[in-house]
Amino acid sequence: MTTFVQVISRARDSFNSSYCTVDNKWRLRQLHSLHLLVRDNRDALVSALAAKPNTHAWIYEREVGTLVKELHSHITNLEHIKAENSIRERPVGVAVVVCSDINPLRYGLAPVMAAIAAGNVVVLAITEPPDDPFVSNLHRLWRKYMDTETVLFVPGLEVASLDHGSIDHISIFGEVFGHQRIHHGVLTAPNRSGSVPIFHYPTTFKSTLSFGF
Repeated sequence: MTTFVQVISRARDSFNSSYCTVDNKWRLRQLHSLHLLVRDNRDALVSALAAKPNTHAWIYEREVGTLVKELHSHITNLEHIKAENSIRERPVGVAVVVCSDINPLRYGLAPVMAAIAAGNVVVLAITEPPDDPFVSNLHRLWRKYMDTETVLFVPGLEVASLDHGSIDHISIFGEVFGHQRIHHGVLTAPNRSGSVPIFHYPTTFKSTLSFGF
C-alpha cells in the first residue's frame, strides 16, 4: 500500500518537473477532466452521499450545480489569461486539501479545482476509510479521469501520517479528526518545519481561496 509520504514525494517530483506549470494547458485539461468526472457520474456521487444518515439528495444536487458553475468560472478565467497573455499568480507548489465526508463536494473538490487553477500539484486527502461508498467510487473515478501524477487522491488519511517536509500549503476543511485534535496533530507532526501555511475552514468555503502568490 502506498503511504502518504510516498504520495507527497510523487507530488513533489511532479511539481519539480515543471510540465504542469509551464502554461495553462495542464490546468485547463485537469479542470475539464474534473468537470467530466462530475458531469458523467453526478447521479452515482449524489446517491452515495445521500445514503448517509440525516442527509438529503437535493442538498448535494445543489452543491453539484455550484461546483460546476465555479469550474466554469476557473476555466473562463484561465482562457482569458491565455488570450490576453496576462500575468498570473505563481503556484505555491504541492498543495494538500484535507476533508471529511461532510460535504466533500464543497470542502474537497471545490478547493482542489481552485488549487489546480493556480497551477499547483494537488493532493486530495479524505479522512473517511477507502471502503466508504462515496470515497471508493470517487477513488475509482479519479484514476479514470484525472492525471494521477499531479492531482493525487488519498483515502483514509490519518493525522499521524501527515508529513510536512515536501508540502507547501495545507488546507483543512470541516471538522476533520475533531477540531482540537487536528490542530494538535498537524502542529506536532514529526517533520513539522514551522514554515508550512496551514489553513482551517470549519464551516464555510469560498472559491476565492489563494493557492498562489
